[in-house]
Order: sequence, then C-alpha cells, then structure tokens
Amino acid sequence: MIRFLTFRLDKYAAEYAIKRRAVRKAKQEERAAQEAAEKEAPVVVEEAPVAAEEAPAAEA
Repeated sequence: MIRFLTFRLDKYAAEYAIKRRAVRKAKQEERAAQEAAEKEAPVVVEEAPVAAEEAPAAEA
C-alpha cells in the first residue's frame, strides 16, 4: 500500500522545496526573534495630558 503513496520529485521540484523550507524557517525564526524582543522590551505607557477646560464660547 505504501508503495502507491510515494512519488518522486524532479530535481527542480526538489530544489524548490528546499528553498521554500529555508524561507519558511527564516520567517519563523524572524517572527520568534521579534516576539522575544517584544517580551523583553519595557512597556511604556504615557498618559495623555489633560487639556484645560476652555470657557464656552459666548453666543450672541
């Protein structure tokens, strides 16, 4: 049964598969590094300055 489920790739398809795996791995490592950097970076929360209340405009 297994012999019918296997197939062979030509050399171009094999090279493409290797490159595709390398690109996926690089993206995954980049994403992991970015997430690690986000976890390590301190979270800075700035409060919005409170604007002084303006006097209501005089209506004529």
